Amino acid sequence: MNEKIIHFLKTVIREKGIKYSVLAERCGISYQRLMRIFHQNAAIRGSELLALCRQLQIEQSQLMALLDEKD
Repeated sequence: MNEKIIHFLKTVIREKGIKYSVLAERCGISYQRLMRIFHQNAAIRGSELLALCRQLQIEQSQLMALLDEKD
């Protein structure tokens, strides 16, 4: 599931044209930690996911839809 969430978040970041450094600062997550999440398969914490979703304006329903997708 972590892979689906990360792929989804990367897509949103790319579509919105947001730099990782800016996103990290706005979310209160260190840049190094954000890079580990997105590029080294580090597990994402709930608080980090909430902060990212808030900054990227992602609705809960969008995340829940990931659960319904078939692999």
